[in-house]
Amino acid sequence: MNEMIETPSDARERDTSVRFWQQQLALADKDEKPWRQRARKVLDRYRDEKRSGDKQRLNILWANTEILKPAIYSQTPVPDVRRRFMDSDPVAREAAEIVERALAFAIDDYDFDGAMEAARDDVILVGRGCARVRLKGDVVRHDVETIELTDPMGMPVPVHMANGARVMEPEEDDDGILYAEEVGEQSFCAEYVHWQDVRFSPARRWEEVWWIAYRHCWTRDDLVEEFGSEKGRKIVLTMSETGENRDDDKRPADEFRRAEVWEIWDKNARERVWIATSHKEVIRVDDDPLGLEGFFDMPEPVYAISTTDTMVPIPEFCLYQDQADELDNITTRISALVDACKVRGVYHAVSSSIERMLEGDDNAMIPMEGLNMALNEVDLRRLVMFLPIDTVAAALVQLYRQREMLKQEIFELTGLSDIVRGATHATETARAQSIKASFGSMRMTPRQKPMQRFIRDLFRLLGELMVEPVTPENLSAMTGSQVAPLVMALLQDDRLRGFRVDIESDSTVRPDMEQAQAEATRFLEASAAYMTSIAPIVAQAPEMAAMLLNAFKQAARRFKFSRDFEEDIDQAVDSLVQRLSQPQPQADPMALEKEKAQGRMQIEQEKAKGQLMLQAQKQQGEMALKARGQQMDAAIKARQPQGMQ
Repeated sequence: MNEMIETPSDARERDTSVRFWQQQLALADKDEKPWRQRARKVLDRYRDEKRSGDKQRLNILWANTEILKPAIYSQTPVPDVRRRFMDSDPVAREAAEIVERALAFAIDDYDFDGAMEAARDDVILVGRGCARVRLKGDVVRHDVETIELTDPMGMPVPVHMANGARVMEPEEDDDGILYAEEVGEQSFCAEYVHWQDVRFSPARRWEEVWWIAYRHCWTRDDLVEEFGSEKGRKIVLTMSETGENRDDDKRPADEFRRAEVWEIWDKNARERVWIATSHKEVIRVDDDPLGLEGFFDMPEPVYAISTTDTMVPIPEFCLYQDQADELDNITTRISALVDACKVRGVYHAVSSSIERMLEGDDNAMIPMEGLNMALNEVDLRRLVMFLPIDTVAAALVQLYRQREMLKQEIFELTGLSDIVRGATHATETARAQSIKASFGSMRMTPRQKPMQRFIRDLFRLLGELMVEPVTPENLSAMTGSQVAPLVMALLQDDRLRGFRVDIESDSTVRPDMEQAQAEATRFLEASAAYMTSIAPIVAQAPEMAAMLLNAFKQAARRFKFSRDFEEDIDQAVDSLVQRLSQPQPQADPMALEKEKAQGRMQIEQEKAKGQLMLQAQKQQGEMALKARGQQMDAAIKARQPQGMQ
C-alpha cells in the first residue's frame, strides 16, 4: 500500500481535474475495499440477517455491543474551558467563559448525543467513527446603490451603499448587478458522518492525510440549491434512492433518482472541490471555507483497533469471529439434541390403552382391556419399552458446559469481565469483586479514552469555528453575554488562543456523583486545614501572608469545584493580603507599662478576693462541723437509760 501513496507535493503537481480526483477516490476505495466488505458482513451478523438454513445462533455480537455502548459513551459531555496555566488574567477568564457557554449552546441546540452515539456504534461494529463540524447561517443579499459625494476639496467620490451601510468592495453577479452579502443568524454543530460516505487519502497516520472526501446523494432540488440553477440542472442523476449507480435504461424516474456528489477538502491547496461522478467538470472550488488552523473540518476519527502502519480500520468482531462461529455451531447442536430428547417407546399390542396413558392429564384414570391377562402372564412394566435418552442428555450437558467455556473465552478476548456485564456470585468476597472491578476498568479505559479524545478535538474545532467565521453579534446572542473587543481579539489570535485558553471535555461515561461530592469535600477540608496551618505563621510574620495566600489562590484554581466562585476567592485573598501588608500602629511604651501595672493590680485584687473567700469558707466549715458534733452528742445522751445519765 505504501508504494501507492502519493505525497501532497506530488499530488499538487498533477492536474486537479475530475479525472484526477476520481483516481484519488478509486485509490482510497481500493485501499479500504477489504475492510468495507468485512464491515458489511459484521453489520449483517449484528442485525441477524442472511441466515443459512436452519442454523441456530447465539448472537454474542449483539450482546457484547449492547454492553459496550454505555461503557464507552452514555452521557452528554460537558465542555471544560479554562486558562491553560491558571494565571490571573481577567480577559482570558472571560474568554474561557464565553467559549464554554457557546459550546454548551451548540450541544443543546443540536442533537449532539445522536451524532456521538452513531459514531460510537460505528466504532464498536465497523471499527471507525467519524463526525465533522458544520457552520450554519443565513446570508442575505443586498443590491448596492452607487451615489456620489464630494471630498473636502470638492471632488466627486463614488460611494457604494447597501442596506443603509457603506460597502467597501461590492461584488458583481452574472447580470452585472452590484451586490453585497450580509451575514445573518449563525450557528454551528457537530454532525455524524456515515462510514460509507467518507474517504481519506491512503496514509499510515492522521498527520499524513492530505485530503478528505464526503459523499452526498442529492436530488435535483439539492443540486440547484447548492450550485445554482445553471450548474445544478446539468448534472446527470445516476443513483437510485438506495445509493445504487444505474447508467442503463433501467434508471428510475427523475424524482426518484440521485446524483453522487463528492465534497473534497484539499489540505495542501486549502480548497474545497466539488465534483459529481456523472459530471465531467469540476462543479465548484471554494477557497478555505472555514479558515480553520488545521483546515479539515473533521478531527482524527476514533478507532476500535489501530496500528501504526495503516489507517484502515479493523472490526473488533473479526478478532473473535472464529469463537463466535463455534458458539453458533454448538447452539445448533444443542437445538438438535433438545428436539431429539423426547419420550418415545413401544408397547405390547395386548391393549391399546397403554398409548393413551402418555396422553392423559394429571390424576387421570384410563381403563385398560386385558389387564387381568397381562398381570397373569407377565409384569405390566415389561409391556412398555422406552427409547433410552441417557446418551442424549449427557451430550447436552457437555455441550452446555462447552458453550459457557466459549462465552468466557470471548469475554476474556474482549475484556468484558463479569463486573462490567453486571454478573457476580454471592460467594465472592468484596476484595475479589474490587480486584475484578479494577481489572474491568483497566480494560475499558483504552476504549473510553479514544472517544474522549475524539470529543475533545470536536470541541476544539467548534471553539475555533465560533471565533473565526462567527460574528461577535451572533456569539453574544449564543452566550447571553456581551463579547468585549479585547476578548474577541484574544479568541481570534491563534498564537494567544493556543496557550491562554484550553478546551477539554469531562468524562463521556456516566459520572459518579459520590466522586463529585468527594472532590467538593476535599477542597473544603483542604482549604480549612491550610488556613488553620498558616494562621500562626502570618501572625508571627505578616510579610509571609502574600506568598502563602497567593499559593492558596493558585491551588484553588486546580479544583473544578472552585471555578464557580473563583472570582470571589481572588477578591477575598487580595483584600486580606492588602490588609495584612499594611503597617501596624506602634504601641506607646508608657501605655504598655501602665497596662501591665493595671494588669498586675487586677491580678493582686483577684488573688486577695480569692483568699478572703477561702478563709470565709473555712470558718463556715468549722462552724458547721462544731454544730454537727453538738447535735450528735445530744442525740447520744437522749438514747442512754435514765440511770446512766
